Amino acid sequence: MKVLNIDAIVSTTERTIKFRGVVHPVVEMSVENFVVTTTDAERLEKEGVGIRSQVIGTADAILRSVPSLDKETLYGMSLNQLTVIYRFISGEDEFEDYENVVSDEEGGEKK
Repeated sequence: MKVLNIDAIVSTTERTIKFRGVVHPVVEMSVENFVVTTTDAERLEKEGVGIRSQVIGTADAILRSVPSLDKETLYGMSLNQLTVIYRFISGEDEFEDYENVVSDEEGGEKK
């Protein structure tokens, strides 16, 4: 008999976001989070909504992936910071526009 051990599949890359000295863990995207995020994105695209709705949708996706980050803190960030966080939680690791933004560990070398 063959057994597929799904419990053995764990993310090997822990991601965190550091903002104002506080480290916030990034939760690996669940199927439910993916469905909600893509449904929202498809709805926004179909409706042709404005930038306000797009920013709110991006913020909501970040809050689902970084549960320790509160809405007030997130809404206090710049749009540029919001965009970079969204790219990071989406799996992007290369940020050519910025030096020393992504490191292997806190205080570590740039990836």
